[in-house]
Amino acid sequence: MVEIEPTVIDWHGRYLRHLTGVALADPRVRVIAADILDFLDSAGDRYDAICLDTDNGPGWLVFDRNAEV
Repeated sequence: MVEIEPTVIDWHGRYLRHLTGVALADPRVRVIAADILDFLDSAGDRYDAICLDTDNGPGWLVFDRNAEV
């Protein structure tokens, strides 16, 4: 999983772990704090699936770079 905002990663670990069971403890799962476009530029063909949930709302996580996608 690639998430641009470290606060979201922390929030999930603190408050949502009881809802996701052991998903984050699964050795196949990696949580990466990065911009997805930067990650994909460096990942080559090393992923199985890409599922996007981009921030296009009026809040604090809107990035001008998302207009490229």
